[in-house]
Amino acid sequence: GMVPVADLFNHRTDAEHVRIYGEDEEDAEKESQDNGVLEMLLIRPVCRGGEVFNTFGVHGNQGLVHKYGFAELDNGHTVVDVPEEVVAGVLGEEEYLETVAALGL
Repeated sequence: GMVPVADLFNHRTDAEHVRIYGEDEEDAEKESQDNGVLEMLLIRPVCRGGEVFNTFGVHGNQGLVHKYGFAELDNGHTVVDVPEEVVAGVLGEEEYLETVAALGL
């Protein structure tokens, strides 16, 4: 891997224990301290003997499968687009129109 030790960590969306700072980091304070190395900092406690997670970024399951070959069971960033005609077909036209009006859509 490009970052030998960091590549050992598995991904967990929104629950990582470490964050890597370096040349691609958006944090201006850290960027100003960049000295050509990457820093890996612990950002939340880890239980003794517990697995330490990194993050590959915020991705829905479609992006995770496409880029990394896995999906997460409880990924809050996963969305599904359902065409209006499918919703109208399931609800019926009248209930669909009432629901759209009630939601202000």
